[in-house]
Amino acid sequence: MSRLVVILFMILSITLPAQDLDYVKQQADILAAPDMYGRGYVNNGVGLAANHIEGEFKKMGLSPVSGQYRQDFVHSVNTFPSAMKICLGRKELKAGEDFLVDPLSSPMSGKYKVNYLEPDQRYFVVGLPQVEQNEINVVDCRMTKEMRADSIDDKDQQSMLRSMQGYVRSTTTRNSAMVLTDEKFVWGGAQTRNGGAFISIHGDASRAKGKMTIDIENEFIPEYTSTNVMGMVTGSLYPDSFIVFTAHYDHLGMMGQEACFAGANDNASGTAVMMSFAKHYAENPPECSVVFIAFAGEEIGLVGSFHFAENPLIPLEKIGFLLNLDLFASGAEGITIVNATEVPEAYALLGSINEEKDLLPLVKKRGPSANSDHHPFTLKGVPAIFIYAMGGSKAYHDIHDTPDKLTFDEYPDIFTLLTTFVDRLNK
Repeated sequence: MSRLVVILFMILSITLPAQDLDYVKQQADILAAPDMYGRGYVNNGVGLAANHIEGEFKKMGLSPVSGQYRQDFVHSVNTFPSAMKICLGRKELKAGEDFLVDPLSSPMSGKYKVNYLEPDQRYFVVGLPQVEQNEINVVDCRMTKEMRADSIDDKDQQSMLRSMQGYVRSTTTRNSAMVLTDEKFVWGGAQTRNGGAFISIHGDASRAKGKMTIDIENEFIPEYTSTNVMGMVTGSLYPDSFIVFTAHYDHLGMMGQEACFAGANDNASGTAVMMSFAKHYAENPPECSVVFIAFAGEEIGLVGSFHFAENPLIPLEKIGFLLNLDLFASGAEGITIVNATEVPEAYALLGSINEEKDLLPLVKKRGPSANSDHHPFTLKGVPAIFIYAMGGSKAYHDIHDTPDKLTFDEYPDIFTLLTTFVDRLNK
């Protein structure tokens, strides 16, 4: 082989991950774009994302799994499709920035007299004061100046305030209530609905006095159809043995029509990375079959992955290993392997490859956790890990988790690590 050919081969080997990085960024931008509506249930954002992923799988030439690219399932979901307005006196608050409506909340509309309350642990015993129909309890769970002067890191005080917030939230199974809080806003999804509304308001937005005007529209959907999107590359030697890559593509969607929870890191990033592996293996078929599953319903309780694990389209006992990708924005600080203690040989292999090739700064070990879509498979005895990247943006389950925060600093090294891992699993 001539020196020129060797040099060209080396250049191509180096630039392949960079070319995939362009694809990853493109797909993450698409999945977290405003016209995907946060890949939730308002405006069928989750359905739009499913259509896009299926189209990409077909474009790559992936085969269907057991004859299908989709696996539908039905679930309930609580949504906030339209009105989302709160005014304190004349001050109108901004959804997602100044206030957050709990995902379990019911609709609420009207003018309310505010009953401001200091946090008091006696409420745990006697309950919050009773209010009239046009009144609402608002419990101030912010750190006071006295608390901060005493110790801004006073964990006992902070724990009490968080407990109080949790208690007030629990009272909304029947009635509506609010808290003023300094805590970071973190939203979620829900499959059920309470009898009242629970609203968190950031401290600075609470200074306006007078009556409170609330208009929150809510729709509980008892039967919503979501879908897992799948594709497969058939193995050249062992077509009936499977390596599985998974990532959830759903997120929290919209709180009203203005507050969009785009979910760029969680988990447009992991979905885009999974799609790049699909693209790679479609172009470079391995010895065993590789299956790619984009799960829906993760944010409301791993619904899609549980459905697949209970209704598998490939034999679970034929899965040699499952890699679940979630939260892949950066990797500048390395990656964490959840479930590493349950598959010690696989974790050791990842560590040895990382050291051998001098890739990531850290491959961190973590024990089992039911925190992502690997979990239903672990319960079925499938060897599985959940990988998430460390470093980068701290935005999570809020309106600030947007594509501009994604850097994918260590994507080329993660690409090398995981493709080498899969290759050596086959040996």
